[in-house]
Amino acid sequence: MPSRPRSPNELLDRARSLAPLIRAHADENERKRRLATPVVDALHDAGLFRMLQPPSVGGSGLHAIEAVPILEEIACSDGSTGWNLAIGAGNSAFLALLRDPAALQSLVGQPKSLGAGSVNPTTLRLVACPDGYRVSGTLRYASGIHQATWLVAGGLVLDEGRPRLTSDGLPEIVGAFFPAGRVRILDTWYPNGLAGTGSHDAAVEDLFVPTRFTFEFGAKGSTGFDALAELPTFSRLGANLAAVALGIARRAIEELSTLARTKPAMMGTTPLAETPRVQTEVGRAHAQLDAGRAHLEGVAGVIFDRVAAGAVPDRTDLARLRLAYLSAVEHAVDAVDRMRNVAGMTAIASGNALERCFRDVHALTQHLAISPAHYERVGKALLGLDVGSGQL
Repeated sequence: MPSRPRSPNELLDRARSLAPLIRAHADENERKRRLATPVVDALHDAGLFRMLQPPSVGGSGLHAIEAVPILEEIACSDGSTGWNLAIGAGNSAFLALLRDPAALQSLVGQPKSLGAGSVNPTTLRLVACPDGYRVSGTLRYASGIHQATWLVAGGLVLDEGRPRLTSDGLPEIVGAFFPAGRVRILDTWYPNGLAGTGSHDAAVEDLFVPTRFTFEFGAKGSTGFDALAELPTFSRLGANLAAVALGIARRAIEELSTLARTKPAMMGTTPLAETPRVQTEVGRAHAQLDAGRAHLEGVAGVIFDRVAAGAVPDRTDLARLRLAYLSAVEHAVDAVDRMRNVAGMTAIASGNALERCFRDVHALTQHLAISPAHYERVGKALLGLDVGSGQL
């Protein structure tokens, strides 16, 4: 556990110093479909997994927007490592929702405590019982589960075999925290992108979880633990994932720029870097990267500051936040595609970093928090139409 909080600049310097190690293990991450142990240990030792947690539990208490350049830096070295850091650090937001804050220490008290999990309620069931719940089902796509010490999972609450309904007539969903060692990891992660994230499923059967280690979906968290507790959890996680997309795009630009200095254009001796098409596309890719980053940091930074100061976000705030995430990811994907398209056959060679960037950034877009499907909901909200509870 860090002996003192680390500043954003110090953490960014540490992230940069890890680049050689992370890049050296990128192939191993992908081959084993999980992060290499030296990479996980280095992220812990640098204090990066705890950067968003408050100093009271050994974290650095970074403002959420301060984590963006750090996540971008790690993702530039390897998309899977950036993703695992984004999820691992981001899962801390759920800790603020604990019904009993006194339970927190048992989850984060060890130096290398780390969370993973899945809050998809369709594959998990919580049966209400005295003083808690009995949890059964499957956690889907639990990124980083191999290095996790605790898990968070969300599921439907059952009473006598039937879903319990809230006062609004909707199925009640409850989240639960429990030790990672109480599940069986299923060997299910065989993707074509972000392969190194270890996002396997996990099975849990009839596990008792005390009420104090649970939380209600939609409940407000403790502002003492999380200054952005007024924001829905997924309205914060999107910033982390968008930062990963930006890092992957930056790496793609770097790889193409290096390649273009030596690779000759088709049927010629002129390096790609001296051809108008490549020059144009590199310029456009840089513009896309800068635009995506500026939109993300500008909009999210302002709204996060207001919420941290005590403001309650309204529907427009949530819509603009989601739009900033979507825009950053879309710009990043476009930048990667441009670099791949001018690289020629090199970009489809297995093991080529540019080829991996292409696969990773497109896999990233499938996460619910940054899915392009949100554009419709954002548009409805900005038009003043009803979007529905929890849709932003």
